[in-house]
Amino acid sequence: MVDRDPPAFMKRHPPRLSSRAFWVLVGICACIIPLIRSTTNFTSVWDEHAHLSYVQYVHDFKWPASGYPMNTWGREAFACHPHQLYGPMAQAACGENGPGNMYPTGGANTAEGWPPIAYVAIANLSRPIALFVDDPLHAARVGVVALWGLGMLCLAKLARKNGQSDAFIIGWVLAMSSLPGIAYFSSFVSPYSSIPLLAAYAIWSTLWIFQRLNDLKQPWTRADLVPATCALMFPAISVLTVPHSISIVIAISIALGLYAITNLNRKNPKESALRMVVASTTAFVLAFGANRAYRFYVSYNARRSIPYPVDTNPDVAPPTMVHDQDWLGQGIQRAWDFFPNALHSALPVNRSFEFTSTLFIWGVVGVILAAALGLSSSRNAGFLATGVIVASPVSALVFYYSLTFEPPPRYGLPLALFGSAIVLIVPASRRATRIFLTLATILAVFAVVNEPIYIEQPCWQVGESGYLELCESS
Repeated sequence: MVDRDPPAFMKRHPPRLSSRAFWVLVGICACIIPLIRSTTNFTSVWDEHAHLSYVQYVHDFKWPASGYPMNTWGREAFACHPHQLYGPMAQAACGENGPGNMYPTGGANTAEGWPPIAYVAIANLSRPIALFVDDPLHAARVGVVALWGLGMLCLAKLARKNGQSDAFIIGWVLAMSSLPGIAYFSSFVSPYSSIPLLAAYAIWSTLWIFQRLNDLKQPWTRADLVPATCALMFPAISVLTVPHSISIVIAISIALGLYAITNLNRKNPKESALRMVVASTTAFVLAFGANRAYRFYVSYNARRSIPYPVDTNPDVAPPTMVHDQDWLGQGIQRAWDFFPNALHSALPVNRSFEFTSTLFIWGVVGVILAAALGLSSSRNAGFLATGVIVASPVSALVFYYSLTFEPPPRYGLPLALFGSAIVLIVPASRRATRIFLTLATILAVFAVVNEPIYIEQPCWQVGESGYLELCESS
């Protein structure tokens, strides 16, 4: 899986922390900044009300589908908390459950098409918090932070097992949790908080498959059945958690193909051919499994749709976008859309904060490029790094031509965080560790002292269509 004889510079690292101290530090670094952010009074710009409404349905042991209205938690979030960009958006007073047209979504729950796995995790992690916190928005946010922290702990365990130094792991976790580009998805109600867990699952699955491809002659035992099943189930579980994680599956499939090609051996053509067949078949099964799992979910959930209540007025879908047929030009244009651009903040932040976060992100990109070019001693990390680089334009094109609207940057977050997590299995020198720790500390300070920009547009009215809209300026 990882090189059995680590480079000399890895052997010179200071002794590891005790297990207890290490896990406590990782947990603090993963959760402290998201917890601070989660206490803000305004709501996120990315559908937090709809995601909160879905969490309430799951909390009440229900599974929403089309026709299920936005319930009380989502409506209260609109009425009792200002939106980050638009200020107070509901005409209904806080504590009043008004008709749907008094809310920006027309009373519709716009997240009902999402699969349930992430919401189940958030609802159950926040359930005990709700016993002590009156506002369900803040209780659910604690569940989001807990889910984010669990994923970071899994990534840290994977990195430590593969020989990475404790200092580097802690610095990486702190930096990723401090980046402004992923602030909302680790602190506000969003299924994207499950991505670190999916990234850890993806890396573990791929490394296990690489190991089995290395030892094709080794007979299978009962002990192999559980990890094999878990590895092959990753695509289905991932897209039923965050559908956009299909980009991770694409990256893994590319990495498996590269592994098979680079392990061709003229002296042993039969073994090389067998490895090529097994790797290609596995890559196909992973991609096919992800596609079929999501299609089955969409088809099944569509059959569960019900008519909207009379007080609910769902918004009309935007006009279908006309796609550019020059797929090659679009591929070049979108080459970096998913990795690393999805890590950048979509909203303006302090210039110093933006500069430091950009410096860290391009440091990660540099490590990934070096691994892809074979400059790292970990060949497995090199295959995964190349898979991420190739998957970025491929995934961007898949999303661009399959959707009726321009894919927003956050759709690339699964691949971007997965690509960043690959850094954890690339052996790091002392100098690299010091640089990452320094940038992580600066990012953490900026994340604490810089308040997110708040733009208020307080005037809303019910328009002729019965849908809430901005007032015309007088």
